Amino acid sequence: GAEAGAAETADLDPGAEAGGDAELCRRDLLGGWLKMGLAERLRYLAEVADLEPAARQHALTLLCMAARGSPARALTICRTPRLLPLVASMLRCGDADAASLALALSIIQLLASSGRESAAFLLEAEVLSSCHARFLSATRATAAHEAVSDLADARRLRAAAGAV
Repeated sequence: GAEAGAAETADLDPGAEAGGDAELCRRDLLGGWLKMGLAERLRYLAEVADLEPAARQHALTLLCMAARGSPARALTICRTPRLLPLVASMLRCGDADAASLALALSIIQLLASSGRESAAFLLEAEVLSSCHARFLSATRATAAHEAVSDLADARRLRAAAGAV
């Protein structure tokens, strides 16, 4: 009776096996996608395809959303082969647009704060040194911009004082 009906349903629905991906996606879409290899696919696209900045931002946003969802999802992202070194290289090279760099830093922050095991993955992958380098270069750039701005303000003030 009931067992035969369950067997027929399993035959008709390929995602119905033992909880299956389809059922997981119904309960937790990002969790299901991660189980089906979303992080690996996004990493592959980032490595192989020359993504437009908007596409790169979308991929990084999905990873941020997944990492924010639960410590288990964050750990899945950390365990994705070559993903953390890819994010680290994005931060080191600095050839990405500002929004992508901010999202990459957000991923690192979310992963680091999600749990001890995820933080250990970040340390092993030496991602934090890339964050430190990015922070220092951004700080230097901001300081240089402020110095130029201060110099321009001083020149304007001198010119205004001379005109009086």
